[in-house]
Amino acid sequence: MRYVNAIPFVPKGGSIPLREYLKVGFQLPPPATDNFTTMNFTFASQVGNGTIHTRIEHAMAGNKSHEAILLDFDYAMESDLAFDKIDAYLEESHNVTKQMFEGMITDEYRNYI
Repeated sequence: MRYVNAIPFVPKGGSIPLREYLKVGFQLPPPATDNFTTMNFTFASQVGNGTIHTRIEHAMAGNKSHEAILLDFDYAMESDLAFDKIDAYLEESHNVTKQMFEGMITDEYRNYI
């Protein structure tokens, strides 16, 4: 199941205000900082009966009028699937992607949406 979110934002001091929207952090060695002007992070985690691939990426409109944080979840089950259990698979997929989204967004962004 694929779940894609575009979180619009206004840059602060030329940087993406990532921590205002997402509960993610990065420890980088000096002189680098997490004041990103662009970003593209991808990771995969085993969850339940499958793997969730997560992508967090900076996106900009073609005319550069607005920017967004692209939050993309792709959950795939990795076991022998039975056709008569499709509803259960879809429910698990939905629950995993929803839990990931809900766990990743900040309370500030949750109140906004």
